Amino acid sequence: MRAAHGGRPEIVDDLTQKPKELAEEAERGRSERTPWLAISGVTLAVGVLVAIVLGIALAVYLIA
Repeated sequence: MRAAHGGRPEIVDDLTQKPKELAEEAERGRSERTPWLAISGVTLAVGVLVAIVLGIALAVYLIA
């Protein structure tokens, strides 16, 4: 992570990127941020799946 303006990390300046731009960057795979983008995407997907499974389990528990 390189420092940009005034010693701030470069990644802080890129927080305004659109999701489509981030997805394209991750697909190209040439950025040093690509592993972090991929890991965060997988983490988000797994988190959503866990929330759905827990919601279904809670519903079944309360109904039964």
